[in-house]
Amino acid sequence: MINSSLICVSIIKKTLNEMIKTASILVEEPVDLIEFRLDHLKPLPDVKELFNILKVRKNKIVTLRPVSEGGESTLREEERIRILEALVEQRVEYVDIEYTTPRVENFLRKADKHGVKTILSRHLLNGTPSFKELTILFNKMSGLNPSFVKISTMIKNKEDILNLAQLTLYADKTETSIITTGMGELGKITRILTPLIGSKIVYCSIPGEPAAPGQLDYNKTIMILKELT
Repeated sequence: MINSSLICVSIIKKTLNEMIKTASILVEEPVDLIEFRLDHLKPLPDVKELFNILKVRKNKIVTLRPVSEGGESTLREEERIRILEALVEQRVEYVDIEYTTPRVENFLRKADKHGVKTILSRHLLNGTPSFKELTILFNKMSGLNPSFVKISTMIKNKEDILNLAQLTLYADKTETSIITTGMGELGKITRILTPLIGSKIVYCSIPGEPAAPGQLDYNKTIMILKELT
């Protein structure tokens, strides 16, 4: 943890064995969380096989991101939710669930019942709304009482950076933990800026394997944040 922000490394390997092997190495690294991007697995293993990630001795986030939110999962929503619910029932530490998921409030209640922390996410791939529009979105999402609200937007200009930073400052004054990230080349700066002003999780990559546009590797991220705090 740096400046109250958790350091998370996203893994995007194509096989479950590769994911677990990489995660086992990261256990010894100065990171707080490992995100398993299950939508990158080709093909997706049986649910019981996925339970093997629970053996990794580090707090874990499971994510099964649909194409509509910038991921690679083409599963029907019912199947996608079923897989995530199975991992919740096994008490994985964190689960990412998209705000646009049908009946998402039911999923959040189930996760809370099992003691699983929830990251309610929204990925805006075509740009960054105004500060006013972002606050409206945040308030709607936080009203569902997740553990974290995550809002990621595509950054196209300096005004977009400012809007995302303002959202972070706004949310930091509420009772809901915010995660903000800017995507794209211009969004790289937000991955350092927003953790310094209230974003609670910093998503990083393994060197050379970004899981999102503009994502920095964890060694570089940790080095820069330590220099600035």
